[in-house]
Amino acid sequence: MNWFPQVQQILADVMCVPPDAVQPNTVPNDIPAWDSLRHLNLIVALEQTLGVKFTIRDIDRMTGIAEICEIVGHRLEA
Repeated sequence: MNWFPQVQQILADVMCVPPDAVQPNTVPNDIPAWDSLRHLNLIVALEQTLGVKFTIRDIDRMTGIAEICEIVGHRLEA
């Protein structure tokens, strides 16, 4: 399943940007509000909204939208 639409909306909500500002190749440097605190808020929002639990390794690998979608897919499809 393509998890991009769900991740896109959650990230847009957490970062207070329009969803179209979040693309599959978006990385933290592309969104000025994406700092370490907002990244943690994003992790919590993803876990709560999607009903998943990430490992520390997962969180370390979440360096952009593509990686986040891959990890979400791995957790939800496992």
